[in-house]
Order: sequence, then C-alpha cells, then structure tokens
Amino acid sequence: MSTPTSARRIVRRGLTVWLVLVGVLFSLVVFAGVYASSEAGLMDGVRQQAKSLTQLIVMTRHWNAAYGGVWVSKSRGAVTNPLLRELGVEPDVRTEHGDVLTLRNPALMTREISELLRRSDGASFRLTSLEPINLANTPDRWEAQQLRAFVDDDTPKETVTEVGGQRVYRRITPLYADSECLVCHAARGTRLGDVRGGISVDVPLGALDERRRRDAIWLGALVLAGGSAFLGLIYVTTRRVTRQLEAAESELSVLATTDVLTGLANRRTILARLADEHERAVRTGRGYGVIAIDIDHFKRVNDRYGHACGDAVLEHLAGLLRDSLRGYDFVGRTGGEEFLAVIPEAGLDVVKGVADRIHHAVRDTPVECGERPIRVTVSIGVALLRDDEAAETVAMRADEALYQAKREGRDRVCVAPGDGSPGDGSQAHAGSDT
Repeated sequence: MSTPTSARRIVRRGLTVWLVLVGVLFSLVVFAGVYASSEAGLMDGVRQQAKSLTQLIVMTRHWNAAYGGVWVSKSRGAVTNPLLRELGVEPDVRTEHGDVLTLRNPALMTREISELLRRSDGASFRLTSLEPINLANTPDRWEAQQLRAFVDDDTPKETVTEVGGQRVYRRITPLYADSECLVCHAARGTRLGDVRGGISVDVPLGALDERRRRDAIWLGALVLAGGSAFLGLIYVTTRRVTRQLEAAESELSVLATTDVLTGLANRRTILARLADEHERAVRTGRGYGVIAIDIDHFKRVNDRYGHACGDAVLEHLAGLLRDSLRGYDFVGRTGGEEFLAVIPEAGLDVVKGVADRIHHAVRDTPVECGERPIRVTVSIGVALLRDDEAAETVAMRADEALYQAKREGRDRVCVAPGDGSPGDGSQAHAGSDT
C-alpha cells in the first residue's frame, strides 16, 4: 500500500516526465520549423537565381537578335558556326585590315555564355527544343517530358534531382517564337507565338547542401542548448514548486492535526491516537491509561485577567504537560480548557504517577502574565483499559472521574471507580482554588 509521501513522489515524477516530454517535443518542433524555414529560404534563393539566369538568356538573345547577330574576331579563338552556312548565311567576313570576323547568332552566343557561367560557379543554362536545328540542343529525358507538357500547360517546371552523385535544381521555362526566331525556324513550320522550345537552367546544390548541413549543426546546437536550459528550468521550477507544495501541505497537515494556540494535538488527532493505541493494546494484551485534565475556574481567569492571560495559562499548561509525560505518551487539547493524555503500556501506578506529576507541576508553577503571577489548579480524572471495553468508554470513564474531582472540591486527581484499590477514588486536596 502506497503512502501519501510515495504517492506525491509518483505524481511529482510523472509531472516532471510530462514536462520534460513537452520540452523535448517543443524543441523538436522548433528545430523542425526553423530548419524547414531555413530550407525554404535557401531554395527560394536558388529558385530566384534560376529565374535571373532565365531572364539573362532572354535579354541576351533579344540584344543579339536586335543587331542581327554579333561579329567577333576569330583571332581570339572563336570557331565558325557551320549551321549558319546550312541556312544560307556566310558566317565569316574579312575586314579591310585583313582581320577575320565570325558571326555569333543568339543561340550560339547563349551557349558560350552558359559555358563561361558553368566554369565560374557550376550553374548552367541552354536553349533546348524537341526539334533542334543544332543537335547540341537536343533535350534530355526530363527536358523532353517538360517540353511536351508545355503543350497543355506553359508554366515553368522545376525539380530537384541527382546528377553525377550531386543534387541539382532544374528549371525549364517555355521559349516562345518571335519574329527574330522565324528567321531560322519559319522553314520548319514554326509560327509566331508558338512554344518552340525551352530555356533550361541547372543549379548545382552542393554548396547549398553544405550550407544547410552547417546550418543544421548550428541550429541543432542552439536548440540543444536552449532545450537543455529549458529542461533545467523545468527541473528547477518543478523542484521549487514541489517543495513549496510540500511545505504548504506540511503546514496544512500541522494545522489540521495541531491546536494552534498550544501546539498540542487537537481533539480529532488525540482521539485518533487513542483509537490507534486501543487497537494496539487489544492486539498485544498490554493495557493503557487515559488522563482527563481540566483547568479549575478558567472562566474567572479570563474575566479577571483578560483573554490574553487566559491564553498564556493554556500555553503554560501545555508546556507542563509535555514536561510531565513520558516520551511516548500522547496529549492533546480536546476543548477550551480541557486536555486528554494517553499513557501506553501502563498500569495504575504509572498512570496515576503521571497524573500526580501534572497536578503538582501546575499547582506549584505560577503563570507569568502582567505584573503579578497567576496561580491555577487542575482537576484530573484517570481511567484504565478494561477487558472488552471500547476506547470511547475508557475516555468517558476518565471524564467521569474528572467530574468527580470537580464535585469533591477541584485541585485533585481521581481514579475511575473500579480501576484501583479501595480509597483510590480521590487524591490530593489543595488549599487554593483560583
């Protein structure tokens, strides 16, 4: 059977575990959210780079076509474009100074700029078509699939795939036929406004993946540090709250079981201790005694000296009771000026001896209150456990012995009839009633 303390520990541990799980889950959610946001931001940057390259191709082609092509010097390593001769265009000319120039049409210039870009940062772009004039512009499988899809949906297409063991972002944008394109493509049946191909852009994600890994490590470290701090805070807070609850519970327990003024057990508690002792005595066959104590003429003390002095008398008596009892005896306040003591494993001599000590200690020790000491006396009744007797009966007989002491003049100890030898019914008449 679990005790209240063990139950509290179980609840505290359960609460701590629950809070830790919430903290871990919160940390994981934060990590996932921030990581996903970071990933989305990085991919947006790559996507923007691809859009910018596409726009660069479009503007470059328009600029080239607006001038009917661009002539470059062959002395710088430029190679003649043989496709131009197939279209009836002579690609090479010699100047009056003897220099040989070769024509760069939009498609070829775009391809050469793409090669320069690929060498610088790995990104590349090109023009591609399902019916290319230049076989170098033949689409790969993914490009061909997207070019066919442009027939029904001409929005740009994108994907992330693996090429040569490296992740690559790919984007293809439809390329529409304009008047400049028809110079070369009209003979193939291309009409103005047709989607005659696409601008394909590839952006390697190696640098992005490396950055993402670094971000994940830093983010993980930050989340781990923050999570650890959060869990530590949970632990400290839980411990602090638990201690405060235990302190409050202990205080409430004291208030529930203790008489606030005297610090002795209250009525409910002392009667519960009496019931426990009675059960033990019945089980073991070892008896016990009950002592009922009442302050004589206590109302006169309150009326004459005030309630503050009355409280001082009660506190004074509580101290004397503690000093007069054995270490394992129980005592409590059962009413305004009434007290009850339980004396375990004791016969008449022991119980009456304790009662006599209390009686003489009270009579011989004045209470300091104000300018003059107050002397008080007590009436005491004693009863012992009898066979087959209930605990309430023992207490009632001690109370009856107490009232017998009152009737016989107060300031004395009386033993319940039948609990002692003849003549033990009263004891210790005193000459002063206060």
